[in-house]
Amino acid sequence: MIEPIHAWQGRYGKRGALLEEVRRIIQTAWPEEITTTELVWIVQIRFQLHFPTLQEKKRWQDNSLRNTIKNLLAKGEVERMHDKSAGLNAEVGRWRWKSDAFLSLGHLHAQAEGAGVSVQSGDADHE
Repeated sequence: MIEPIHAWQGRYGKRGALLEEVRRIIQTAWPEEITTTELVWIVQIRFQLHFPTLQEKKRWQDNSLRNTIKNLLAKGEVERMHDKSAGLNAEVGRWRWKSDAFLSLGHLHAQAEGAGVSVQSGDADHE
């Protein structure tokens, strides 16, 4: 029997590590924005990713990194700072952490659970 292939295994560490790292990088840059180019370089260095060709690096950026950023956008954690409507002539992507995401207890709770930490409310009304 052939075992299923899990793309995340070994490449970024535990499952969700790429998402957590991109989240941390963008949070650390706040209140400034960070470009997609800067994210590519930082993630590539942190995870020691090596691409034999520019095409493979571009494919990774267009798939793995772009999907990770889209995930953070969908969760309302980051905001796009560039004009997406410019199409192929668009400027380099620029991203910024949404400051209100830092202030949300729900966000902190989700981050803790995502890290495998059990969180219990101290308020009896929320149990």
